[in-house]
Amino acid sequence: MSEIRTVAADDLWMSPSYRQAAVAVHFTWKKDWPAVSRVLALVEEELEPFGARPHWGKLFGMPPQSLGALYERLADFRRLLDAYDPAGKFRNAFVNDRVLGGDLPS
Repeated sequence: MSEIRTVAADDLWMSPSYRQAAVAVHFTWKKDWPAVSRVLALVEEELEPFGARPHWGKLFGMPPQSLGALYERLADFRRLLDAYDPAGKFRNAFVNDRVLGGDLPS
């Protein structure tokens, strides 16, 4: 199943629609990460010229270094995490690896 929809611009730092209207493309995936990751790489490659921002609460393969260029408030978000969630209770391995670049709470 898939869905394509428009999303209004917002002012939420980590939103794919931060300060810009967007077209969202959603897919229902099989629970087969090796296969899904190969397809994601192809989809992300095709969307790269458009500056597509992945939804950080969904699956994506983009490295964290690329997210910094797409999410201008990522550093501010990281500072909030350090201040309000120093133990990482509201994070998971995917967020730590893909969004925060492997930073784990101490």
